[in-house]
Amino acid sequence: MTKKSTLWLPCSIILSALISCGGGRGGTATPGINSETNAASAQASPTQAGAHDLPPPVSANGDIPFYSMEGDFRVTLPQGFPAPTHVKQSQSAETGVKTDAYTSRSSRGTCLIAYFEYPESYFAGKDARKLLEFRTDSLVDKTNATLQKKEALSVQGKPAISLRLTTTDQTSGKKTYMRRHEIIARPRIYQVVFLTEDEGEINKPETEAFLQSFRLTR
Repeated sequence: MTKKSTLWLPCSIILSALISCGGGRGGTATPGINSETNAASAQASPTQAGAHDLPPPVSANGDIPFYSMEGDFRVTLPQGFPAPTHVKQSQSAETGVKTDAYTSRSSRGTCLIAYFEYPESYFAGKDARKLLEFRTDSLVDKTNATLQKKEALSVQGKPAISLRLTTTDQTSGKKTYMRRHEIIARPRIYQVVFLTEDEGEINKPETEAFLQSFRLTR
């Protein structure tokens, strides 16, 4: 596998990282999947320091701590990954969901951090753990992914889930490997994702460190 192929993962694979659950409307229904998919497909623009994010200082070992003041989170990118590109969306008129996302690409793969801010009705009457399971099942179904591993987590006392997935492009046969943490911090659901075409990258300590570095700042 060449570095070029790992760097330019297909757009559809990047978007799949943001796809979660579908559903209808009503008292216990969930917003449709299109709101999250369409938000992710917006044109990306470089994040401007001082607008919504603090400057990303470089740590002693070369990893980059990244802060989002608007997103109320911080995360440390693996060494060699540039400051993220910011994909920002306004509130969906259809579902009321607000979306924000950041991506950083290198020859090793793609780091993605996104959050979706839902109306309170989205969570009403739902058990957080069951909601995470539902979103996980929907992600696997809609992307035809193979679920390799799933584990319940707690991030700063918030319910979370860890996934390891493999998807196969039906045209080229190429496999894409995904690790993903999803955290419910009402009214937001955060996603921290690592995508790569190099299976070896999935098991590296740097990948685990990136996923574990996510912290809410409020």
